[in-house]
Amino acid sequence: WNDLYEAMGQLGILSAAATANSNVDVDRVGDVPTGCSSEYIVTVTNTTQQNTKYDSAGYGAKTIDLGAPGTQILSTLPGNRYGNLTGTSMATPHVAGAIALIHAAANEAFYSRYVTQPAAAALGLKQALLAGVDPMPALQGKTVSGGRLNVYKSTQILNSARWRF
Repeated sequence: WNDLYEAMGQLGILSAAATANSNVDVDRVGDVPTGCSSEYIVTVTNTTQQNTKYDSAGYGAKTIDLGAPGTQILSTLPGNRYGNLTGTSMATPHVAGAIALIHAAANEAFYSRYVTQPAAAALGLKQALLAGVDPMPALQGKTVSGGRLNVYKSTQILNSARWRF
């Protein structure tokens, strides 16, 4: 798994991955793929509407990057229906979409770097994503960033004249 994410990262591909749907410390017990050491994975846990980590969501101060809304998320269901679902697999699409949106909103400097150094640009986008989180006490010491996804702040950081990656 790790080699796959590394190879994609060298091409400028940043992947989002859901952690375990169990209250376990991934740093201690491991998980695939969120336990992989590739820097080209953004690892995600599930947060609630009350700005806490969902009780049955994995965590890891060294391996899980950030939280994103993943509780009672409207989704499609079998049989041409809709309903609310909960889990890290509901949180991770928010992050994957954020990566795409931030990439689309990036300035010319980012794109120049992306064309010439795709791997470095992908890591720069990840740095901006993690730097832009909203800090959450419930995620302090439980995730790398200590916060929940904030697309607007992350986009502003990536496009900042002061930002260097």
